[in-house]
Amino acid sequence: MEERIGIMRERPITRWQPGALFACLGGLLLAGCYADRLPEPVKHLGVPRIEAIEIEPLEPVSLKPGETATVTVRLKRNGNEGPIAVSLSKLPSGVELTHDKEIAADKSEAAISLVGSPALGDKTEQFTVTVTLTMAGETLEPTFSLTLPQVSRPVITTLPPVFLQPGDAIDLLVPIERNGYGEPLTLEPIEMPEGIVCTIPEKPIEDNSLPIHLAAADDAAEGRLAPLLKTTVFGREVSAPLTVVVTRHPFKLPEIPVVQVAPGQTREVELAIERDSLESLSRLMTGGLQALTGVQLAPESFNGLIFLAATSPDEAISIDPAEVAEGSSHSRLTVKVAD
Repeated sequence: MEERIGIMRERPITRWQPGALFACLGGLLLAGCYADRLPEPVKHLGVPRIEAIEIEPLEPVSLKPGETATVTVRLKRNGNEGPIAVSLSKLPSGVELTHDKEIAADKSEAAISLVGSPALGDKTEQFTVTVTLTMAGETLEPTFSLTLPQVSRPVITTLPPVFLQPGDAIDLLVPIERNGYGEPLTLEPIEMPEGIVCTIPEKPIEDNSLPIHLAAADDAAEGRLAPLLKTTVFGREVSAPLTVVVTRHPFKLPEIPVVQVAPGQTREVELAIERDSLESLSRLMTGGLQALTGVQLAPESFNGLIFLAATSPDEAISIDPAEVAEGSSHSRLTVKVAD
C-alpha cells in the first residue's frame, strides 16, 4: 500500500480511470448535497427549526393627552406551537399601559393599549418601545416608535365682574383664545341659585367667543356668585370664573345740592357718585360658597358706565341727561330755566 501511494505521487494519472474518478466525484457530490440540506443557525422562537416565527412590523404611535392608542402584534407561527409570553419595556411617565400578557397557543395576535394622561402635551417627546416575546426560552424583541406630541389648549377669557340689579338682564360675549385649537368646545352646564339665570349654548362652540345670557329676577337676592365656565380639552380642565354681582344699589348719590337758577339762565351742577364697594355684599356671602367656587370674596366696586336722568315738575326747568364715565366718581348736570 505504501508503494502504491508513492507511485501515485510520483506518476500522475495519464489515462482515464473511470472507477477512481467516479469514486472521487461521487464523494464530492454527496458531501455537497448534504451540506446544502443543513439549516443555517437561525434565532427564532420555539424548538430550533428551519422556519421561524415571523412578526409583522409594528406601526408607529402618536399619543395625545386623554386619548387611547392600540398596538396590535401580529405574527405568523410557521408551525411553532405553544403560548408566547408578552412584556414591554418601561414606558414614559404619563402613559398608562394595558396589554395581553400572553398569546395563547391557538392565537397569533396580542393587543397593547396605551392611554395618555392629562399631564402630557406641554412638549413633544419621542421614545422607542420594545415588545418582548418569549417562547421555550427563546425571545424576539420587535419595537415601535411612540410620539407624545405637544398640544394646544384654548383659554377662556376672565371678564370683569358683571353687575345686575334685580329685574335686569344682560347678554355677554366671552372671548376664547384658541391658541391653534380648532375643535368645537362643549361647556359643562352651570347651576345658579334661585332667581338667577345663566344660559350658555347647548351645542358645541365653534367660534372664538362664548355667548352668555344673564338675568336676575325681581326678587333675586343680593350677593356675589362666581360659577365656572368650564370644558375639558385633551383630558385637562379649561375654565374661567364668571363673577356675577346682584345688587339693588350699585352706586349712590350721597347728596344732591340745592341750586338757584334765575329765569333765562343755564347752570351746571356737580354731582359726586359713590360706587358700591360691595363690602356689605361680601358680608352676605358664606364661607361655604367661597369654598365651593374657590373665589376670594374681596370687596369690589361697580366701575361701569352710569346714565343719569332728572326730571322737574316745573315745565320751565329742563335738565339734560348725563353720563358718568367708567370708573369715574363725578358727574355734571346741566340745568336750564326758561324765561
